[in-house]
Amino acid sequence: MDENNGNGKSLDSVKATIAKLITLANDKGATPAEAALAMERAEKIMAKYNLTQAEIFREQLKSKGKLSATREDADCYWTERTHSWEAYLANGIALVFESKVVIISGFDTDHEKVAFVGMPDDVALCLYFFDYCQNEVGRHMELAYSKKKEQNEFAWGMMQHIVDRLKELYTRIREASTCTDLIVVKKDAVMETFRDHFPSTRSMNSRRPDNSKAFVDGWIAGGKTHLSSNRDQLH
Repeated sequence: MDENNGNGKSLDSVKATIAKLITLANDKGATPAEAALAMERAEKIMAKYNLTQAEIFREQLKSKGKLSATREDADCYWTERTHSWEAYLANGIALVFESKVVIISGFDTDHEKVAFVGMPDDVALCLYFFDYCQNEVGRHMELAYSKKKEQNEFAWGMMQHIVDRLKELYTRIREASTCTDLIVVKKDAVMETFRDHFPSTRSMNSRRPDNSKAFVDGWIAGGKTHLSSNRDQLH
């Protein structure tokens, strides 16, 4: 049984209150004022009882049990060549959202497929941004250039800039809202599911950035692609 804090409340009860306030602070439906007030109250209670967010999160994990990752597949359309820009786009997006990805080539399909493995919310973000970005890149490269080689170089430039911007954006978000315990538990769950689905894989070879005009034009286009507003459309 948990000890009493001297005011008629057990420490378990205090932790539960803090957990509810933190949940409210991170609720996408809460207004900025509501979220700020909830976090302020949670921090005051944590300071009073010498508790940390990591301790609160550990308690939540114990009550919810083991976390489970999931797998979802998506198609590549613009090129059938193994390790295309679409494959690297998928890999970059997976890294941003703490997921894993495997490129599945040929056999029963005319196109490559990408398989994302991660926590359900993270995989949903991977699928959304992969679909959105591959269509944005494909549309812009076909408008910008007519030759296949130049289209491909444009796509590489645009894709790489988009991935860099996503990484910067979501690194800031995670640093503000994610505790170390969550990162570790999610990583373990993702790796377990990944190995279950893909016991044998090999790494993709890295590709050196190109400095052609088409690549630079693509890089510039990638800097103009709207990203943060599209994230908001998910919620």
